[in-house]
Amino acid sequence: MFYVVQPGAYGFIRSTLRGLARERRRSGLDASTPFALTRWSDGTVSLEDSATGRRVNLDAFGPDNARAFAQLFTERRREP
Repeated sequence: MFYVVQPGAYGFIRSTLRGLARERRRSGLDASTPFALTRWSDGTVSLEDSATGRRVNLDAFGPDNARAFAQLFTERRREP
């Protein structure tokens, strides 16, 4: 599934995605590969970019920021 993050909303989510996208641009990689959001069996949440191989442990940014991403698992999904 895909999520559309509207401008002006979800500040931490948008800034995290911008950072990963910036890394792709610097490496000259295609921007079309989606990022993968994973909730692990221990409850932690990570965001992975298979294009660069980078994985961000979102719990490292505190529970509120991890929860911002975790809520995407329960929100209504929208196709692009």
